[in-house]
Amino acid sequence: LLFFVVVASSFACCCVGAEAGVEKRNTPFINGASLGGLFVLETPWMYDQFQYAAENDFIQAMIKMQGVPYAIQTMKNHWANYYPTEAFDDLQAFGITHVRIPVSYFTFDVPVSNIEGGHDEKEEEEKGQNGAARSRHNKKRKIGTKEAPTMYNFGLNHEGFVTGGVNMLEDILDELYARNISVLLDMHAPPGVGSECSTYSGMALDDPDKSLWKGKPETSFSSSCSLVTYSSSRPQKLTWIEYGLENLETMVDWAVEMNAMTTHPNIITHLEMVNEPAHKWDNLQKEVQAYTLAATKSLQHKLNSTGSKIQLTANFIDPNDENIGAWYRGELNENKLDPVLIDFHFYYNWSPTKTMTQLLGDVCNLSPSTSPWVQYSDNDFDVVIGEWCVAANLDNYPFSNITDPVVAQFLKRFYANQLSAFYSDESVVGQFYWSVRFGSGWDPRPTPTHPNGHQLNGTAYNLSLPTFRYRNWNLCELMRFGIAKPLSALNVKGLCHCDGCFKPQQ
Repeated sequence: LLFFVVVASSFACCCVGAEAGVEKRNTPFINGASLGGLFVLETPWMYDQFQYAAENDFIQAMIKMQGVPYAIQTMKNHWANYYPTEAFDDLQAFGITHVRIPVSYFTFDVPVSNIEGGHDEKEEEEKGQNGAARSRHNKKRKIGTKEAPTMYNFGLNHEGFVTGGVNMLEDILDELYARNISVLLDMHAPPGVGSECSTYSGMALDDPDKSLWKGKPETSFSSSCSLVTYSSSRPQKLTWIEYGLENLETMVDWAVEMNAMTTHPNIITHLEMVNEPAHKWDNLQKEVQAYTLAATKSLQHKLNSTGSKIQLTANFIDPNDENIGAWYRGELNENKLDPVLIDFHFYYNWSPTKTMTQLLGDVCNLSPSTSPWVQYSDNDFDVVIGEWCVAANLDNYPFSNITDPVVAQFLKRFYANQLSAFYSDESVVGQFYWSVRFGSGWDPRPTPTHPNGHQLNGTAYNLSLPTFRYRNWNLCELMRFGIAKPLSALNVKGLCHCDGCFKPQQ
């Protein structure tokens, strides 16, 4: 999807700069990837062992099958084992400096029913089903009682999502800090649903009047995009926008606290306020602007009052982004607000059918003065390409079969060309590939044989089933097959001028 984020002008010291083999830029460069599919279950497309319209649909199905404890254990398994430690090792070896972690509002929400105790605080290392040993550091998390729970308690929230994922999120911060990898925290799924019928909103909602942008909690509502009925027991005294702003403040408080911990000091460098706001819904730009500005003001005030160096990131997307770069710059200047980073999602996958040569040429024809993100660079925003990949032609299999030598050669060049385009544009301060892994062969549902979930034999975090349609979205799999090369190995000198780039003849 096409996505934009606004980032601050100062970056963590682990950004790529004058790294060996890479031509020096005037500004540092975030070399990143997204931990997609973890704290927002993007079913059906990211996995092939279960198929539901959205995460809430999946949880409802688990409850119907075997009850609430089964559903809660399923999500615990997913959060703890979807990304094994080997994946983080791969990122470190590949030269990744930052990861973008998509989270949801229920990552920081409090359970209201079926409340369990908190995370296991044993000092021993726990081994997940994938052999992923994860040290818990015996943190004193703020686990509440059943009568007064906190977001660290496992249970169900007002909308029926499983809470407690923040426990595993903190474990992942430890893993990343040990590898000198920083974090952009991304509010991928805000309360009330942010985009139409999307897999990343938690619920597949079709009606904008019931959404984050215009709605408030309802006890029962349905959607043409889903086979289930959704519900919320949340008090109707506030709108979804008001609940969304409250939740963002909770996330900021948590992020500031995490950065103050000695186990991973200052690991969170950026915080994205909302992902792809109102995508596919028309005539909501006013609401998107109002929400973004309100969040920018309140969160910057909170961050500045604590002395935090976390920088806000903003995201806009069609059809609600007309001249929004100029509008946002004006508001930031008028209100004397700090710099914000723009996260721009840039995919060739949604374009009309093109040949491999045409796709490679399209990248080489990019220019800072005519780029899709020019409305931001022209208004003095730094831009990070927050999502991109080598998928093309609506995931047409002849363009994604990575074991085919012709396809593999194209994908190598397509990957290198795109990275060269981002790196050689001084207005682009970084990139995040979507995604570190995809879920082919992964099933988090507990069974007597596999109580912690199961990765199908013959598959792994970096090896999909041969027929899986989205193999080329999986960065770890592209690394395994030698398609994705480290930025340092590309020796980028300019647009489509690198070791591995290919510029078709005109």
